[in-house]
Amino acid sequence: ASGSTLYATAERVYVATQPWMNWGLLAEDEIRNKAEGYRSRIHMFDTSGSPSYVASGEVTGFLLNQFSMDEYDGSLRVASTTAPQDRWWSGESESLVTILQLEGNRLAEVGRIDGLGRGERIFGVRFIDDIGYVVTFRQTDPLYTIDLSNPSRPKVAGELELLGYSAYLHPAGDGLLLGLGQDADKTGRTKGTKLSLFDVSDPAHPMKIDQVTMDGGYSQAENDHHAFTFWNGLVLAPYEGWGRDGSSYDSGVLAVRVNGRRLTFEKVLRAFEDGPISGKDMERLEPWRWTPIRTIVIGPNIYTITQGGIAVHDFDTLDRITFERF
Repeated sequence: ASGSTLYATAERVYVATQPWMNWGLLAEDEIRNKAEGYRSRIHMFDTSGSPSYVASGEVTGFLLNQFSMDEYDGSLRVASTTAPQDRWWSGESESLVTILQLEGNRLAEVGRIDGLGRGERIFGVRFIDDIGYVVTFRQTDPLYTIDLSNPSRPKVAGELELLGYSAYLHPAGDGLLLGLGQDADKTGRTKGTKLSLFDVSDPAHPMKIDQVTMDGGYSQAENDHHAFTFWNGLVLAPYEGWGRDGSSYDSGVLAVRVNGRRLTFEKVLRAFEDGPISGKDMERLEPWRWTPIRTIVIGPNIYTITQGGIAVHDFDTLDRITFERF
């Protein structure tokens, strides 16, 4: 099996491998049977000097991304779901967090907590010190806070149920956590981009204290954390969305300030247009070329890279300074 997920620290690299299987060709009962016994292998390498293999271990289920693994105080914490990402709805999936520690030439399981989000899968995960944050989703979004202070006895500290989900979680300091994902109705139907601010200062009682939504939109940062920027209290995340009838298109960078315990929507930083593109301009301007790919702050300016050029905005005023086409 090839390495499917990579996680690195200053001195270690962990590679998770998952045997390939064409789940789309399997019947529902076959998927259920094979997924129940599915295990991902994790290989540990020492990169403090010349790279060298150290050990391997296994966990039940499938990993979402690199945030599914985290090394802390001699332990590797791993979050997984007992069904493949594109087939999790086929059976009674559940999610779990497994703690591995190095014993000789193997990564041995020393603790585990399972039963998270039955019938759902992990959409977002983040480990911060001895707390794990796991978001599962099908119709509602339980945000679990996992107490990992005792590696041999991890436990659910708290749970918060919300509509929609957070696909990317980002620490915001002072017991605050940002979540970027999708808003949804009670049936689980997504409605648009949502940025949430959580108070996680008390792991037993996580609270959502504010949110900003954009109807019908999507952010690339949901699946690519490199597209997300948080700098001096300002959240910058790419956004794109079609109008309800598909006749207009809008894209840019969402600029949202974190002011203490509140989120303040500032504006959408666009490449060179001042609003959604529609009508004859759709073909003339090829608006998808101006969808943000990356945003970086250098000095007093925000630089937004698109397929068609680079836009520059002032960090303080958020006014557009220039746009240079490629």
